[in-house]
Amino acid sequence: MAGYYQRAKARAAQKLDSLGWFKREPLMPEPQSLEAVFAYLGKPDQPFKARPLQSTMERLLEGIHTPALFLVEAPMGEGKTEAAFYAHLRLQAANGHRGMYLALPTQATGNLMFERAKAFLDPYGKSRRLDLQLLHGASELVEAYQKIRVRPNLPDEGEGVEAQVWFSHRKRGLLSEYAVGTVDQALLSVLPTKHHFVRLWGLGNRVVVLDEVHAYDTYTSGLIESLVRWLRALGSSVVLMSATLPKAKRESLLRAFGAQCAPEAPYPRITRALAGDPTPVAERFAAREQPTLTLRSLPLELEALAERALEQARQGGCVACIVNTVQRAQELYQRLVGKADGVELSLFHARYPLEERLARERAVVAKFGKEGQRPPKAILVATQVVEQSLDLDFDVMFTDLAPIDLMLQRAGRLHRHQGRERGPHTQPVLWVAGLEEGGVPDFGSAERVYERYVLLRSWLALRGRQEIRLPGDIDPLVQEVYSEPPPQGLSEAWRAALEQAQVCMDKRESTDRDEAFYAPFGQPDETKWLEPQTFPKLPDDEPNPDDDPDLLHTRKGSPSATVVLLHKVGGQLCLDESGKEAVSVASKLELSEAKRLFARSVKLSRHELTRNDFQALKEHRKAHGLPEKPWSQTPLLAHAHPVVLEGGRAVLGELELELHPELGIVYRR
Repeated sequence: MAGYYQRAKARAAQKLDSLGWFKREPLMPEPQSLEAVFAYLGKPDQPFKARPLQSTMERLLEGIHTPALFLVEAPMGEGKTEAAFYAHLRLQAANGHRGMYLALPTQATGNLMFERAKAFLDPYGKSRRLDLQLLHGASELVEAYQKIRVRPNLPDEGEGVEAQVWFSHRKRGLLSEYAVGTVDQALLSVLPTKHHFVRLWGLGNRVVVLDEVHAYDTYTSGLIESLVRWLRALGSSVVLMSATLPKAKRESLLRAFGAQCAPEAPYPRITRALAGDPTPVAERFAAREQPTLTLRSLPLELEALAERALEQARQGGCVACIVNTVQRAQELYQRLVGKADGVELSLFHARYPLEERLARERAVVAKFGKEGQRPPKAILVATQVVEQSLDLDFDVMFTDLAPIDLMLQRAGRLHRHQGRERGPHTQPVLWVAGLEEGGVPDFGSAERVYERYVLLRSWLALRGRQEIRLPGDIDPLVQEVYSEPPPQGLSEAWRAALEQAQVCMDKRESTDRDEAFYAPFGQPDETKWLEPQTFPKLPDDEPNPDDDPDLLHTRKGSPSATVVLLHKVGGQLCLDESGKEAVSVASKLELSEAKRLFARSVKLSRHELTRNDFQALKEHRKAHGLPEKPWSQTPLLAHAHPVVLEGGRAVLGELELELHPELGIVYRR
């Protein structure tokens, strides 16, 4: 037996090496200062200097020898990401954490964070092998990720940051030492999905960073609290980052990590809770003074918004128009086309085929990002896809009225980078469409996206304001909307509108809280999860199952379906309308062919997508004689529906889809 044991150990080590599962060691075994770690971000004439947030984080990390939770609330541009990276280095050395997972709200923000994570790891990869994965449904099409993917090989055959193929399987991605992805991938670890324990174990004993935690609804926030409880039980450390949080949400997150109270500290702040210590501490730090935003109101009508945006752009500079729905973005863009007169127009939203959405994302960053080549006169029309984590900078901004915390997040893209030439726009101006309404406002289609009560409270918080001071007004505005009673002296119509909206919101939130409480397979302080269980039959890998909207999701919302858009040209199925890229879906698909098809996929998610439309998708497949087997046997396409476009259009029951070359997917009933 002793000889067998030694041989088995050797074979096991060899097998792990062949998978790319190399020996893991702390990146920074001996403490270095934060400024030394990020010296690579500096320039010869301008060395990297820690911001107050980062210095406060460095101080709070001193002397820690247990897993910890850090809740960082700070305005945009204060260096939260570098603070989280540094926290990982110190916590890894103190607790033996084996790596880090960075969870972002969207694929777009995940793609950008992946590049920042690779730049952070590159200096450490000069002397060792590090594995870095990108985990979301479209990672196969992200160029920066595909460049570093390698086949399994031996640990002494080189060094650097790579993505070993074995870990790139979606169920194994969280086993990797380092990974960036969506929050959904982490939440699947606490939901009763097949092989959830693989994901959950993968998150154990590591540093898990969740960015933009203010951006999630009641249901997803409840799941995040369950995840934090499990991370604490599994010996992990957690870094939560947000622009600011309502007091109740901050307290709930701290309780999930075992803290019994939420210490008061002025905004901006970092709150630290240690495992096993019920008393957290909080410290305020000084945030950079930002230019005061001038606040101006507009009616909700698109015509007024289009005219004012063109007027500002013609003076020179980059203008952003952020609206609340894709349809509204498409209609606004159409009003601007033909009137631009030398103003460069761009449209960006989520309802494009995947490869085009990624291309538009890159184009937006190339124009309006930190290193972008800014056009002299430009307007970007966009939805919430530019609201979070994208490092964009505009001279003037127009926004639909939205919940106050999200509006402030949008405003963080206004005069973001100092030292830019801004022409006549020397002071940041935020125009708010829907703030000019008289009486109790109707917010139109925004009420399908956001709670009417929160929109009404946000309207009241901004009424009569001429300016917003940053960062001083951020926390008071958020607490006024989410934590304080309505203002006194309102008319009877306003009181009735608020009461009715609050009843509806409370009912939905109560349902969402209950669903979030019962959705996980159990909590670590219960014994229920140890008992034999029969889990619901769910797709193995899909965070948002398409075929049945009643199945467990990581987020609440309208039913969604992933479709692959194919053009029918001369009786042949093609990827393009011109018929140059023919495809076959009649036999088993190779990975390269599946990737070509997946690049033409788009997720349809809107209130019009009814159960009848889901049935129509299946009937559409049969009507065009498309076999189901090749798709179901291909992981990338297992939950996708083929849709055949003829003349750029397809009819699914009572819903007509048009793939417009500039507008993306357009719906018609």
